[in-house]
Amino acid sequence: NKPCCLYSGDTGFQWASNKKACNYLEGSSGFAHDLVEPSTSRGFTPPLIDKCPKIPFPTMFWEVASYMWANTIAADDKCGGDVYILIPDLIELTQGRLELKISFRIELDSLTIREPQPTIIFVTDAECQDIQRICIKNPDFRNILNRV
Repeated sequence: NKPCCLYSGDTGFQWASNKKACNYLEGSSGFAHDLVEPSTSRGFTPPLIDKCPKIPFPTMFWEVASYMWANTIAADDKCGGDVYILIPDLIELTQGRLELKISFRIELDSLTIREPQPTIIFVTDAECQDIQRICIKNPDFRNILNRV
């Protein structure tokens, strides 16, 4: 009976995982716990795989996992056809940092190509017009938002 969500950044992860407020990738699927030490799974440095010490975790893994998670919650009846997008600290995103949000862009894109498309609800500490103003500068995000 929790909402299904995607998030951006470390603060978004905190919003999702705080008191298990929603169903989110790492907290609901269980695969991340088996592969990565929790203390190293957050932040800008790729975590290490416990099973293979000193080997950086492949970024593409998170991109594929994010895509699959977004598709899963978009189609899951338990999510009620709604997907919550947690975007805290939006005002602080510069154009360069927004472009680094590859997994987030992949998640949003995967939601927009589904038929029927789920209801996408943005949750942020910014104003609605800030989402459009900041995200519209990036052509990839602009194209995605035009399909939402």
